[in-house]
Amino acid sequence: MNLKLNHFDTEKLKHDFLTAQPFNYLVIDNFFSEPYLNNVLTEIQQYPPDLWYDKSNASINNESDNIFQSKKIALTDYNKMGVLAKSFIDYTNSQEFIDFLINITGITDIESDPHLYGGGIHKVGVGGRLSIHSDFNIHPMLQKFRRLNVLLYLNKDWQ
Repeated sequence: MNLKLNHFDTEKLKHDFLTAQPFNYLVIDNFFSEPYLNNVLTEIQQYPPDLWYDKSNASINNESDNIFQSKKIALTDYNKMGVLAKSFIDYTNSQEFIDFLINITGITDIESDPHLYGGGIHKVGVGGRLSIHSDFNIHPMLQKFRRLNVLLYLNKDWQ
């Protein structure tokens, strides 16, 4: 992946992040190249259904339908992902990307999650939902405070 993070106005992004209401957040449309993401999406769409269930993280990533979510599944096992998904995960876990996040958030001690606990690839089926909710604060394996979520939506023509 060839993403030039230096072409972003990090001072403006930082200002937007720090002044957002009702909490700090930032939306960056077209952050990654569309052809690259289309290829990642095509790869993900080819994953067989049995690949998505992760028994080691079942309590957080493949919960039964409830008031917060329905028809949601996740793949957090890096070794089961395809080449393109792995390259995306690798890039977002890279020091270059972490440094970019540090620059725009002002959070100096950002670390990636090598376990993808609560992360990885999530998919909500047709007619499903993922309602507003709060995630865990303390990572159960790393015992570190979870400070930042980075979400990438690959929904084509979503309404």
